[in-house]
Amino acid sequence: MMKHTLLFALSCLLLSLGALRAEDGNHYLGLGVNYWQVIDDIDVDDIEEEGFSYIAAYRYDAGLLALQTEVEVFPEDYAGAPKNVLSPQALLILGESLFVAAGAGIQYSDGEFADEPYFLLRAGLSLIGLGPVQIDFHASYLFSDAGAFDVDDIDTDTVTLGAMFRIEL
Repeated sequence: MMKHTLLFALSCLLLSLGALRAEDGNHYLGLGVNYWQVIDDIDVDDIEEEGFSYIAAYRYDAGLLALQTEVEVFPEDYAGAPKNVLSPQALLILGESLFVAAGAGIQYSDGEFADEPYFLLRAGLSLIGLGPVQIDFHASYLFSDAGAFDVDDIDTDTVTLGAMFRIEL
């Protein structure tokens, strides 16, 4: 039920942003890196508690409001996954130089999606006066329930610190 609600909400958001004409905003492609740390101490072998993840992103920027879709790649053993984890996510961003964002995503590894989506909050600073280039520095908090990949009773809430380089299309 939660997945259907999330998909419906994201679809409504995409349709409403799709009503904007392309010339009303700017389009960006970005690459980034996050350093992540799981909040709780996890006493289970083969589950990483910290590391780096990499992000590819598309951003539609309409001034104070932007939509960003990302695919984040986590290493194997993140959240107990047997292989690398792909994590598509969508964020609604408010602000320009200083920004806050809220979004949702779901993790995918070894041919399976996680049982539940996760939600995230992000805040950051974007350097926007660089011509067609933007660079941002951000911190995120991912709200993730226990055991995304068959690992029960573990709180996998995660904090990230990251940077992203974007170029206007």
